[in-house]
Amino acid sequence: MTGIYSIINTDNGQRYIGQAINIKRRITKHFSELRSKSHHCEHLQRAFNKYGEANFKGETIESCEINNLTDREQYWIDYYKDSGIYNAALYAGGSCLGVVHSKESRERVANALKGRKHSEESRKRQSIAQTGKKRGKRPPFSAETRAKMSLAKKGKPLSKEHKSKISASLTGNTRTLGYKYGRETDVMNLNLKIKENYYEYC
Repeated sequence: MTGIYSIINTDNGQRYIGQAINIKRRITKHFSELRSKSHHCEHLQRAFNKYGEANFKGETIESCEINNLTDREQYWIDYYKDSGIYNAALYAGGSCLGVVHSKESRERVANALKGRKHSEESRKRQSIAQTGKKRGKRPPFSAETRAKMSLAKKGKPLSKEHKSKISASLTGNTRTLGYKYGRETDVMNLNLKIKENYYEYC
């Protein structure tokens, strides 16, 4: 099922809100990461460690079309944020712009993943699942969501390391070599591709 889901702390009613094309699979992944103490959301991980798995459950909030996922996720984040949510970012779409993880959090995730190897059976399952699969484009953000993401990014200068990564990603890029731009739409498409490359490193 495609739609919006939440992971609820049944002890205090706080929850984590997310979107997924396959809700059941996504919730299963969340709990797997929480058990291994490698979840990306530090607030949710700490609560899980404190209250225990028995006090958490996953559930579907709403079923919706793929191209409505981000807008509906934002709706439910806004709806529940006053009663308490674990999401580090209050803007939907999987973006964590402006979120800074503590050194302790980064070390905990790194230690949990260190030396971790997938079994032969696991690698085969992943291979079968990906065979013939074409990666689709992420649903476009609404104008309101783009405005919020833009506002969150304003006034935050890029570090030298970040700039170097962007430069390295574009070095040797020959996709547009010899291409002649004759229309305004061509230039707009090029700017869009540059932005996509940029956000891969955000």
